[in-house]
Amino acid sequence: MIYFDNAATTPMDPGVVEVLNESMRRDFANSGTVYKIGLDAHNRIREASETIARALDLPPTHRLIFTSGGSESNNLFIKGLCAPDKKAACLGLEHPSVVEPLNSLKGFGNEPRILLDHQKEGRLDLDAVAGLKESPVRLLCLSHVNNELGTVNDPQAVAAALQSQSPQTRLFLDGVQAVGKIPLTPELWRSCAGYSISAHKINGPKGIGLLIYDSRLVLAPQIHGGQQQYGVRAGTMPVPLIVAL
Repeated sequence: MIYFDNAATTPMDPGVVEVLNESMRRDFANSGTVYKIGLDAHNRIREASETIARALDLPPTHRLIFTSGGSESNNLFIKGLCAPDKKAACLGLEHPSVVEPLNSLKGFGNEPRILLDHQKEGRLDLDAVAGLKESPVRLLCLSHVNNELGTVNDPQAVAAALQSQSPQTRLFLDGVQAVGKIPLTPELWRSCAGYSISAHKINGPKGIGLLIYDSRLVLAPQIHGGQQQYGVRAGTMPVPLIVAL
């Protein structure tokens, strides 16, 4: 079989399969416990986090949150930052896991701004940025690479336009289709307040993703029941999936 649908998902790399299998046998302990194998599991997460941060060249201001994938990462950041009353905007061409969380804010009487009339070939028309300060819009959500069109929003250009024309607006990027195709540079992290990644788009396992965000922002947790991951995302952490990522 010749597989062409890598935008939908990718086959797992054989080396990742080996790492995942080994970790599933070895790292079964709860990483929140204080006996040796639990501490070993905790250290695996710490080592994986440090490796990812180095690979992505993350600044110390930005934090990693492990999630179940891109959809959860998008929901966590958008709802965690904007609910109930912080205004947000998007083009309306983004993945449903961006558009639908924004629409859910309507339940608080918080209508998102849809900028569909302000796009060129699926990219944000930067001339529209000045209008964001009128509401004011706290968060602008865009696809780094659009999952249907393949068009690319330039984070540095968007961030520069926001800084000059609507400085109270922060930028969130759905990066699920960008990772592995576009270099992620230090300039990217200076440009955006949040960024989502999914492992299964980059030859990793399904069920694990990342939210990268500026730790100076306060996110309300969307899953309650524990203090894991800075209290932002509760739940026993899936050590083998994290190691594989």
